[in-house]
Amino acid sequence: MSTPPTVPVIRVLLVDDEPGIRRALRSTLSELGFSATEASRGEEALHLVQKETFDVVLLDINMPGIGGMKTLLRLRALAPRLPILMLTVRDDGVGFDARFTHKLFNAFNRLHGDKEFRGSGIGLATVARIIRRHQGRIWAESVEGHGATFWFQLA
Repeated sequence: MSTPPTVPVIRVLLVDDEPGIRRALRSTLSELGFSATEASRGEEALHLVQKETFDVVLLDINMPGIGGMKTLLRLRALAPRLPILMLTVRDDGVGFDARFTHKLFNAFNRLHGDKEFRGSGIGLATVARIIRRHQGRIWAESVEGHGATFWFQLA
């Protein structure tokens, strides 16, 4: 009788400053057979990547300390082949009219007037440029008056 082949466990590093999000992701990943290690800050994630091996990183973009984007760049320097996925960002703000989604990531294109919101119109364009530079993509959905959801995907 032969023994069945063992399936390698995929090791995931969860980096998020919200304990509830980390717990929920860890629970879901564990149910699916993944091994999950948690880090609550970018600095902690960098330390873990230096001493342990991971197959993928799930990284929150909006964290205190060195933050998600700086953590991403430092992780890329430490482990260039390590896949890093950014988590979804959702808000409950004013949202935007979905007909204008194609304008969101263009520099100096604003969907709201200066009197409604401050800003220069380069924030999302800069984020999109950084993500695309890392062979990723960004997209958004919204219902005006009900907030917006932004997705970031990196290779």
